[in-house]
Amino acid sequence: MSTRASGSASVPPPAVSPAILRLLPRVHHPPAGVLLIGAEAAAAALHARGYRVQLAGSDVLEVDWGGRFDLLCDTGLLGDLAPTARDRYFAAASWALRPGGQLFGVVRGVGASELIHRASGSFEVARLEPAPGESADALEVVLVRR
Repeated sequence: MSTRASGSASVPPPAVSPAILRLLPRVHHPPAGVLLIGAEAAAAALHARGYRVQLAGSDVLEVDWGGRFDLLCDTGLLGDLAPTARDRYFAAASWALRPGGQLFGVVRGVGASELIHRASGSFEVARLEPAPGESADALEVVLVRR
């Protein structure tokens, strides 16, 4: 995938978070199906590594994904949501993933205790640590759907 400005030559996509690429081999190997929330650059990076990628936006909360995915990679939506919408986010993520599927990414602006509390109904925490090289409030997150 390349990003193309209208009427001009190809423009390289923005860099993918190193944390996403660092977490990827820990969560699932290709050809896993990945629901990716956000960044087109991340979609290209995952696709280049052999993953089947479905790109979604903030509409991820409204679409019935029906348990089709092995992975859900969040490149920033959770931290952008109002606290009142975060339970709906975890319900949608649980519905999108197969049992044993993993939600992973770098989360900013949501504390570890809130993540654990909101995810505890449908997910087990496999990894929740500060994200090296990211902002001070960034966490590397891997959650496994029950």
